[in-house]
Formats: sequence, C-alpha cells, structure tokens
Amino acid sequence: MKVYVVFQGTYSERDAVAVFSDEEEAKKFALRIEPDPDDTDIQEFEIDGMEEYMKQRPTYVVSMRENGDHAWAYPNIHNKPVHRDQLTRYPRLSNQFSRFETVVFADCKFDAIKAANDRRIQFLAKGE
Repeated sequence: MKVYVVFQGTYSERDAVAVFSDEEEAKKFALRIEPDPDDTDIQEFEIDGMEEYMKQRPTYVVSMRENGDHAWAYPNIHNKPVHRDQLTRYPRLSNQFSRFETVVFADCKFDAIKAANDRRIQFLAKGE
C-alpha cells in the first residue's frame, strides 16, 4: 500500500505535515496549507518499505569537526546495503580528533553534509 506524505519547508525547517492514502487528497491539502507549490512537497512511500527505500537511496558516511568545519562525505560507491549496525553505531563523536561522524541517506554529497550537520547540532544539544 502506498501513502503520500506532505512536507512543508526546506532542510532543517522541513517537516512532514500530513499523510494520505490518496494522492489527490494530499495535493488538495498541500494547496490548502500553502498556495505556493514551491513551499510544499509530496512524496510517495510504500508502507513497510524500508528495505526498498534503503536500496534506492545512496548512503554516505559523513565526518566533520565537532564545530562543523572541514566536512567530508564518502558515498557508498559499491551500492552495498547498509547494515543495521552502521545505523546504530552512528552518530558518534570520535575521540581521536573531536570529529562528529554519522551515516545518512541522501541524494547527493551536499545533501548528505547538510543532513549530517543538522544531526550534529541535535547530537551536541542533547549532550550525547
């Protein structure tokens, strides 16, 4: 079964606002909450489709200094599936060089670094 998720905002300001089983209803709702279609986004997802989602979206290991400087991201170039252990051992703060490291799903290197930076800010704010 497919669902249609209405998102509003961009990057760290982006939120899932509503979920619909009908695409037309999702479109009507999106227009009702935001007349400018550039400020809303509707994405289609398969219910219980995590395995398929993980196959379709590339993963990146992202590392940056604790303060956010000098970020780099390495894509999963061999297209190997992400093992659950990779997702549970990250995010973390590496003691060796005070580097923050995490694994993220992203469409490109830029998006991976942006997502990792948002995660770094949350991680540090929680004091983990």
